[in-house]
Amino acid sequence: AAQEPCPLYLGNAIKVHWGLEDPSHLDLPEEEKMQAFMQTVEHIQRRFDVFFALDLNNLSKEELISALNKIGEIA
Repeated sequence: AAQEPCPLYLGNAIKVHWGLEDPSHLDLPEEEKMQAFMQTVEHIQRRFDVFFALDLNNLSKEELISALNKIGEIA
């Protein structure tokens, strides 16, 4: 969520930021706003599809971080 602090993760957690536009603040008719929300959901789904296709058992930590950052660039 915009302007909210990220949670604190202790230990060896990998953190990446996959920012998205928040359609809730759009000044649009309800139908168009819903369409904007659905586009955001589809955007998240595309990123998850790529994430779940990763071969996590065969990636080094550096390769995983790189892959996760690239997923964050998916439009």
